[in-house]
Amino acid sequence: MRQLLERQANDMILAFRMLALILVGLAGYFLWADNNDWAFGCFVLGVCSYFLGMRFQLKARLAGKEAAEQPSAGSDRA
Repeated sequence: MRQLLERQANDMILAFRMLALILVGLAGYFLWADNNDWAFGCFVLGVCSYFLGMRFQLKARLAGKEAAEQPSAGSDRA
């Protein structure tokens, strides 16, 4: 079960980073085409997507640490 959750988290991280790359690339194109409004919007959405990917990465890392600490805490009590 834990491996499935880790794989899903890795898939979400990859998806958000790819989306960020595509959106920032579009922002560069719109900036080159002298369409500053669309460039700004795509850049902001790309940055948000990147940070959402980082959020999933940190959440998965913290869940892994909690899962690793939980069995050791139970063995201290017994």
